Amino acid sequence: KFLFGNRNDNILVCNNGVDLEDYTFTKRVIENTNIINLIFIGNLCSFQNFDGVKWFVKNILPSINKNNNGKQYIFHILGKINKSDKLYLQGFENVVVSGSVTNMADAAKIGHIGICPVRFGAGVQNKILEYMALGLPTITSRMGYEGIEANIGEEILIADNSDEYLKSLETLSENSVYQMIAKNARNFVAEKFNWSTRLSVLVKNIERLTGK
Repeated sequence: KFLFGNRNDNILVCNNGVDLEDYTFTKRVIENTNIINLIFIGNLCSFQNFDGVKWFVKNILPSINKNNNGKQYIFHILGKINKSDKLYLQGFENVVVSGSVTNMADAAKIGHIGICPVRFGAGVQNKILEYMALGLPTITSRMGYEGIEANIGEEILIADNSDEYLKSLETLSENSVYQMIAKNARNFVAEKFNWSTRLSVLVKNIERLTGK
């Protein structure tokens, strides 16, 4: 309204989306697995991403590995990162920094759970959409959840501290729940955030505005 007053008939807001052909669903198994691979996808040259990852490896990862019920949690970081930050993160136990990869979907196949620990920022987090599309049950901060509107407990899990992470990980240790959330999340992004659907709406409105 500040920019356009009450003339909103020619304003269309298009949210982010995910390419379901590039990010194909992989059925994963978490039961009877002692090593649980946590995945982070994102540009670590972005301050909010690096801040979230740094906070996670310092404050959450040691805690969940201390109270692990016989599990070992390995945090895999995928995405562009500068050399000094990579060396810094590699200094933490149970952290693997892959950096930029050729095919993100292939690199994430080792994962069991997607992690989004961002503490500030704006807009829909693409990484969450990608996790969901890939079949990675996702644990996100409340900040990361903004704009997603998935059903908490059925399509996504929320955690902002070690106790909440431990509770979420315990929830996902039950294979039936793990599989349910993975399937529900994929269906959610297919319905709500599929790029082909998003772009078709944009194209139709461009045609409407241009009179084509």
